[in-house]
Amino acid sequence: MNTEKSFVDLELENVTNVNPVLEKINKLVKWDRINKKLISKYKKTVSADGRPAYPAIVMFKVLLLQRMYNLSDPQMEAVWF
Repeated sequence: MNTEKSFVDLELENVTNVNPVLEKINKLVKWDRINKKLISKYKKTVSADGRPAYPAIVMFKVLLLQRMYNLSDPQMEAVWF
């Protein structure tokens, strides 16, 4: 079982106004099981300018948020950063 926290997990620890729906989802979903599936299918590569790729589970969570809140990539970036 992977106990290493992702960037998103660490950032969420610092958030004081947690969305109760997202908190409930985070507690109900077995992220480790999803992460194992993603890792088996996802090959980490380096972008053209040499930056490392985000972990697959982080990108999966971002896609879920985009779908839930109907956000485009630029909108998600604005919310995330």
